[in-house]
Amino acid sequence: MKTIRSLTILLASSLGVSCGSSDDGSATTQAIEAEIEQGFVEVDGGQLYYEVQGAGEPLVLIHGNMLDLRSWDDQFHGLSGEFKVIRYDVRGFGKSSLPIPGQAYSHPEDLATLLSHLGIQGVHVLGLSMGSGIALDFAIAFPTRTRSVIAADPWVAGYSAPSTADLFASVGEAQEALAEAGPPAATEA
Repeated sequence: MKTIRSLTILLASSLGVSCGSSDDGSATTQAIEAEIEQGFVEVDGGQLYYEVQGAGEPLVLIHGNMLDLRSWDDQFHGLSGEFKVIRYDVRGFGKSSLPIPGQAYSHPEDLATLLSHLGIQGVHVLGLSMGSGIALDFAIAFPTRTRSVIAADPWVAGYSAPSTADLFASVGEAQEALAEAGPPAATEA
């Protein structure tokens, strides 16, 4: 029941709907008013900005490309009544430091460092777009630290999407094949 309610809060807050009070009488607004832990953590070659709110099982929210942790405002506050919610600016975004040109780094390692700094071993990870790719890469690199992964509008590492020219060429080939085959034969019912 707790999971269904939590998902309802997530979906409702995504749509901008107020979550109201929970069945046990505690208002979701209490979670919004709860103190937010904020800080920076040193990672290899930089630092990440993070925020933590709530109590319960830890849940990490990873933002998408061209966004920062503020993209999770509604979910951060809404879910903090049920979970210990951690959100952070991925390296190069928001208040986190920019990558150093020519110096390799790893988003999954950055997340692992943040979690170690917070004293958290196992987490649920929710990523949006680019963040979903980081979430999946984290789960692969750190399977014992990953309780679950939710990939929203996922990016998948190691997969090269075809170019637009290749897609149009494939469509053209399919159209030619259909033209050569002619119209389908009528069938009797």
